[in-house]
Amino acid sequence: MGIGSWIFYMLQINDNKILPYLKPFINLYDAGRHHYTKRYFNFTKINEKGKVIQKYQKGDGSLTDQHYKDHLRGEYGLVVCPVDQEGKCKFGVIDDDTYNKEHTKEIRKKILQMELPLVPLPSKSGGIHLTLFLEEKKEAIMVRKLLKCLREQLDLPEDTEIFPKQDKIEKGDVGSCINLPYSAEFEKFGEFKRIQSQHIISNDKFHALIKKYELKKDDTCLPPLSIEKEDPILKLKDARKGNWHNIFRSAVASLHMKGLSKEAIIELLRPRLDDPNKTYDLEQLFSNLDKFNVSQKNIDTSYLLKDLINHQVKKINYLVDKIIPDAGLVIFAGNPKSGKTFFALQLALAIANGKSFLDYTTTKGFVNCHLFEDNMDRLKRRLNIMNIKSGDYENIKINHKRISIHDGLIKTMESDLLLYPQTKLFIIDTLQDAKGAGGSGNAYENDQQRLSPLQSFAMKNKVVVFCIHHLKKSKKDMDDEIQRLSGSMAISGKADLIMQLKKERGKTSAELSVEGRDIEYQSLMIDFDKEKFKWNNQGDYKKEKYSKEKKEILKFLENHRSDYFSPKEIANGLGKENKQEINNVNKLLIKLLDDYEVIQDEKIKGKYRCVPF
Repeated sequence: MGIGSWIFYMLQINDNKILPYLKPFINLYDAGRHHYTKRYFNFTKINEKGKVIQKYQKGDGSLTDQHYKDHLRGEYGLVVCPVDQEGKCKFGVIDDDTYNKEHTKEIRKKILQMELPLVPLPSKSGGIHLTLFLEEKKEAIMVRKLLKCLREQLDLPEDTEIFPKQDKIEKGDVGSCINLPYSAEFEKFGEFKRIQSQHIISNDKFHALIKKYELKKDDTCLPPLSIEKEDPILKLKDARKGNWHNIFRSAVASLHMKGLSKEAIIELLRPRLDDPNKTYDLEQLFSNLDKFNVSQKNIDTSYLLKDLINHQVKKINYLVDKIIPDAGLVIFAGNPKSGKTFFALQLALAIANGKSFLDYTTTKGFVNCHLFEDNMDRLKRRLNIMNIKSGDYENIKINHKRISIHDGLIKTMESDLLLYPQTKLFIIDTLQDAKGAGGSGNAYENDQQRLSPLQSFAMKNKVVVFCIHHLKKSKKDMDDEIQRLSGSMAISGKADLIMQLKKERGKTSAELSVEGRDIEYQSLMIDFDKEKFKWNNQGDYKKEKYSKEKKEILKFLENHRSDYFSPKEIANGLGKENKQEINNVNKLLIKLLDDYEVIQDEKIKGKYRCVPF
């Protein structure tokens, strides 16, 4: 339908045609009643992109059913905020402003093939509104998170707008608004019947989608780009409005301060150029960096103590909840044939799909694996054993080419990060291969020179570099766990997190110890399922290794946490009264005392209680 015939049709609509569809339309687009805007087209004015120019008029008072009716009659267009004042919304939209018929056709095809819960409707500007219709209002924050995941499924750019944009509407705020479609865009209202019967998402379906993508209020479904909210690079979309030089200068400076190389920055900014093949303007900006006072040597890293006291410590974000922070160098060490590779593969698969790992929640993201000791055949056999299907894991890249840190491994990782900006995890198997041979100094100096670039890369780009390593072949266990790592002490010094897999040959259970800069020491008991070739979490290692009798004692003391008890009192409390049973309780209490699972009364020796929280 052309613009002329469309206008004519809209003018023909009377109340008799409107009324049967008024309530269904309001039900679909039930918006926040606190604000609305009227829009009027001027079809004689079209911008350079072919978009019709609109005139906006802010509405007085609250949105009413009459406004919806006037909208459907074609008197004006409605612009509404999906979020109500309770922070809930009935619909959400992915606003794809790509004015390309082939692109739109491809998006529609993907939605059908992937069975995504979106209704593609044309927007007034020539783009497409991918709309999520809900049976009942849901929290705006969860609707937006779900739409972000659906946007990712469709491979749409991260700057593709999503409505709702706010979690809730603050008092005095109107929120971000979106245009509602005219009735003519529903093919004489026939589209209502299809949407009402097929595409309104039920409560059960909505909760199933939330569960599928493992969405929570306090996390994100997809990892954000490593660019701060106010970073100049986010303003590049406005760089054609006469301020190209200033905006690109700020973006170059910002990325340079983050530690990115010249080549990496140019590749990142190239798509924003009018001609991606002509980068001389960017080259010129690099030559003038010193003039902008952004060189690393000009950065002031000093601060006053009072500022430090008032400084708000940032909350630790995790790649794997509680055990692996979202950035840093991780050394994962174990003996040969202990299941290290299966452990790493299980971690990679979990992150790629945003699934749980060892019963801990994860942050979904792209995974880049440098597996130097494997080839395609060997890795394929491992995946077959784990029953992994190819179509389920598109977020993993594997590289078998052996390349050391000094031979360009860091540059390769930087390039991969540009190609896959949602990367959250790099796996290197093994650290020894990445270190390479040779070196001009002693072992400590050589290890420090090789690991420093890895650690810096991880922190600058807010990713995890997970290096598989070996333990020393010692005849007896060392008291200090860190000393068990193969190589010099520089390895433990550069690591942000050390994980050790301690497993006796022939046994399926193992101890997984975790120790890092920002997390407390933990020790987990994990068990290897030989049928599924999967590691499972069995709980706290110390507690799990205790016998049934020890657990009974601990449970008794936990139920009477504030009091001290003698071995006889504990035994009697457990229904044990003979002398032998009391002696066994006494022996077990001494072992628990050694393991700091219980404490002894300082005044009355021989009485015990639980360790205080």
